[in-house]
Amino acid sequence: AGWALPVSQLAVTSAAWACRALRYELIASVPICTATFLASCGIYLWLLSKALNHHHSIRFLYATRSESYKAALARLRYSYFNTNPIHVLMAQHLPELGLEHTTWYEAGKAHLQAVDPKKDARLEAGRALAEQAEDTQKRPRSFVSRMVYQARVWFTGAPKHAYQALDETIETE
Repeated sequence: AGWALPVSQLAVTSAAWACRALRYELIASVPICTATFLASCGIYLWLLSKALNHHHSIRFLYATRSESYKAALARLRYSYFNTNPIHVLMAQHLPELGLEHTTWYEAGKAHLQAVDPKKDARLEAGRALAEQAEDTQKRPRSFVSRMVYQARVWFTGAPKHAYQALDETIETE
């Protein structure tokens, strides 16, 4: 609420200059500037309360149960290390650092990231289903989220299900 005063001061300044331009007397300018100050403070505080309520509702909407990093790593095929291009390149090209070998993770290409994709196909299918467990997709996707997803699929030329491991649930038949 500390910004209400400086913002209202700007509104009062513009009102004072408007009164001066219209050649109002001082007796008329003071109530106009006072009303401008109070209206500006009121509008600022009302908008601030709306923004804070919106922030609270968004935070509540996207709150999910917390799970440990190790549990998430066991369930998912991606982590901080295989989505960090610098770490992947250092692991591949600087063996003197002693970093564990890491394969770059790209959504839709996870089946190619196994050491032997043909041999590990069943394991990869199980991991894909684990990523899509019911508890990982708690909320329905909004219209905007679906449009962004379709635009990303169209823009990258990927098949429609390419990003499902991260974005949408897979409907099993």
